[in-house]
Amino acid sequence: MGNTFNSFELLHKSIQHWIYKQGWKELRPAQVHAIKEIRKGSSDLIIYAPTASGKTEAAFLPLISNLLDFPIKKRSHILYISPLKALINDQWNRLGKICSEIPIVIIPWHGDISSNIKSKGLQSTKSVLLITPESLEAMLLNKNNIARQLFRNTHCVIIDEFHSFIATDRGEQLMSILHRLEDISSAKPRRIALSATLSESNIVAKSLNPTSTNKVEIINSPFVNEAKIRLILKGYEKSIEENSSSDPMTEIIKDIYNFRNKTNLVFPNSRKDVEEIVDGGNVLMSKMGQDKIFFAHHGSLSKQIREDIEEKARLGNSSLTIACTSTLEMGIDIGNVDTVFQVGSPPSVSSLRQRLGRSGRRDNIPRLRASVVEKSASSSTSISVLFRENLLQTISCLELIKDNWFEPPARSGTSLCIVAHQTLALIAQKGGAKFSSLWRSFKDNDLYGINEIKFISVLENFKKLDLTLELEDGLIHLTDKGEKVVNRFDFYTVFSTEEEFKIISSGKNIGVIPIHAMLSKGDYLLFASRRWEILSVDIDSKSVNVKPASVKGKTPNSCVSFNVHTKVRKGMMNILISDKTPKYLDGEATNLLTQARTIFSNFELNKKQYFQEENGLITWFPWVGTRTMNGLKLLITNFTEETPRVGSIEISCNAESIDFAKLGIQGKSNKQISDLLFESIKNKRIQVFLPDSSKWSWLLSDDLKFEDSFNREVDLDEAIYTLNEFELEPINHQIENTMKK
Repeated sequence: MGNTFNSFELLHKSIQHWIYKQGWKELRPAQVHAIKEIRKGSSDLIIYAPTASGKTEAAFLPLISNLLDFPIKKRSHILYISPLKALINDQWNRLGKICSEIPIVIIPWHGDISSNIKSKGLQSTKSVLLITPESLEAMLLNKNNIARQLFRNTHCVIIDEFHSFIATDRGEQLMSILHRLEDISSAKPRRIALSATLSESNIVAKSLNPTSTNKVEIINSPFVNEAKIRLILKGYEKSIEENSSSDPMTEIIKDIYNFRNKTNLVFPNSRKDVEEIVDGGNVLMSKMGQDKIFFAHHGSLSKQIREDIEEKARLGNSSLTIACTSTLEMGIDIGNVDTVFQVGSPPSVSSLRQRLGRSGRRDNIPRLRASVVEKSASSSTSISVLFRENLLQTISCLELIKDNWFEPPARSGTSLCIVAHQTLALIAQKGGAKFSSLWRSFKDNDLYGINEIKFISVLENFKKLDLTLELEDGLIHLTDKGEKVVNRFDFYTVFSTEEEFKIISSGKNIGVIPIHAMLSKGDYLLFASRRWEILSVDIDSKSVNVKPASVKGKTPNSCVSFNVHTKVRKGMMNILISDKTPKYLDGEATNLLTQARTIFSNFELNKKQYFQEENGLITWFPWVGTRTMNGLKLLITNFTEETPRVGSIEISCNAESIDFAKLGIQGKSNKQISDLLFESIKNKRIQVFLPDSSKWSWLLSDDLKFEDSFNREVDLDEAIYTLNEFELEPINHQIENTMKK
């Protein structure tokens, strides 16, 4: 209580009065520590605390107090950066209540906000600007003077859901934008990050402030009810019979339906499953003569539909179940959630922890009901199917949450494609610039990690693409083609979006579907928690007109893949080796685990990492992450004449290919091996993926494009280590003699 009182006394009197009116009996741990650090210190700060633990107030109560301490006529601002427009709208409402009786204006700033609201906010002396990275980019390019003045008077930048920015294209863009803002305004505001997950704090600190990591303080307020989580993991095996009465999804929907009198969040891994669960749940409600209480929430739905569902949840007047994608994974306030359902193996440990944190608010115990579906053992010849991969991955993620481990950033520095995008943006922002000026902005190795030779290569490729030209005075300008690229609305974003058609019902927009859906008149659609019949498809206006229907249609889906971390894969292996069964598994999940362990033992994979077939092929289980598996595929392909078949957990190839690859890397440094791979792919000696792994990869030359893709998609160091550690039993072949010849 003493700590709470001491921190409370540090706040401005107006904020103290607001807290009294809320009836708070005490401050939460994160708030106690943050108030002291923000009011007394000057360091950059990371506030790590679970969802619904008061992170927003932990940052804003002392920061608003700081604003109020400034002289009345002195301009002062707080810049709040969010990954989601919905979160900005949520904070607009939340902060508006705190500032309702004090002279501080809250300004939401994104594409859905009117210019009148934005203008009014910019005229205010004291304000909090709520903005996305994309809107900040647009302001820098189109309203440079406003951006300069705003940032010059900004004393703090808050980055919410910081974990979602780390080691991502958007995060790299954001850090570059902040660097550009500091450059034009000659100001360096304090940075404060809010995050629900934290791993390898030194790397996270560098992500927040690449140039002054030693000035970053971390407030760690872990989840206090972690040991009291109520948890069950249910297993299902999909029957090979097409007309089986026991479809796993039907059983999962029934399980969710049993909790219909509560408020629930259901997290499947696709929009298709979101709509499937909602439709199935509402069918059960109708059969019982009850009102429909299942609702879908995902990024393809219109803004109005999503906000209506969020408001319904916030009010808490009735029970409801929302099936959603990651749209409700982050901290949008939807009130109290009783139970979280995870359907399918989670994308990551961090993601599962975020989802789990949505329940257990108001000091209730968090509840998680997870379900995994495995293919029938008799329907597949793949041994990886018999290992029950979905079940193992889910258990591994749960055990790692228990150990308070989350995925660390997969990369550092700034990707070359983002450097290229930001270089083009800076040329547009400056209206032309000399090489020395541009290089001065990008030579900070801690932030960008690019040398001058590569930077020159980026600029040279702009010329080849006819995006820029250099005048006699040395100024680099955008060409007409370059202007068109920069002036397109989608230039502000660094993430890819599919071309989409609007879905219209009675003149009302209900959402969008990807153009690849190939829908036609008379087709049926399952979307926005309802069934529809397609009346017409207009190619010119990119719209689909629909009417309500009784026939259940399909939901167009996008293919989404996730990079699984090596720690998760190693955890899966350890579960197979162990003889302990987690108490939270139901009977079927326990049976599936027992089957997997039996097969694992029968193939003696508890003693070695592979099994060998009669034809000389081996199946190797290295138990490493996605990026490392990509590296192993590259190494084997480069040093042999075989391209191995690579699954999520196994590699299949000739036994000799493994030995050839090991001999190929022997005596070489990792840098030498990397250079060899670059040369092989550049000269097309081997045909291996060279994906446009980013929206802006096309700005790079082929050499840099490969290097960029390689750094993003491959963990070569771990792949080399894994290959070197692999031991193959002696086979009758003359590999070494062949290599010498």
